[in-house]
Amino acid sequence: MVGDWRRPQRSENFRWGNGRLAFAYCATLGDRGSQTPIERLTSVEALLLWAVEAQLADPAGPPPAALAPALELREAIYATGRAVSLAEQPDRDDVALINDWAGRPGAVPQLVVEPPGQPYSRIRATSVDQVLADVARDAVDAIGNSPLRVRRCAAPTCLGVFLDDSPAATRRWCSMSTCGNRSKKATYRQQYAVDTGQRP
Repeated sequence: MVGDWRRPQRSENFRWGNGRLAFAYCATLGDRGSQTPIERLTSVEALLLWAVEAQLADPAGPPPAALAPALELREAIYATGRAVSLAEQPDRDDVALINDWAGRPGAVPQLVVEPPGQPYSRIRATSVDQVLADVARDAVDAIGNSPLRVRRCAAPTCLGVFLDDSPAATRRWCSMSTCGNRSKKATYRQQYAVDTGQRP
């Protein structure tokens, strides 16, 4: 896995419960199963903010770049993850695109010494291409090494891909705090309606 992307302080702009950096990147397009998907990468600035929250870039960020290649890679990763989750053959062009990005130079590891704390390491990209290369490498690792744990969220409006890291491999939701929580609330409302004779 690239960097220490699960632990930084983050805003509510993006989704991070998908188990892998690459799948969190796919979640920048939300509610894929609905009639109104939520596009979170509406600009290069939004992409740079995602990179900062993923701990791949400093707040100053790498210089802006074209957004289209970033979206193209995102959709190739999603389509490949979706196909694997359904035990289908991934599209060759999508796989080739992921592999092409994965072969490019990625973000640079750095040792940081800031008194009075202890030294620590971090990953920092100096270009958007480095960010995308790291995302692609994470997709190769996640899909290639754990294909049987690549899942699609059971929420019909979400359909996001995630890595099932539960011990029994029975996870159904991309994130318990979002889709899982919504499902529990919906089940509770339905049960309450049945118990009280009301409409859900």
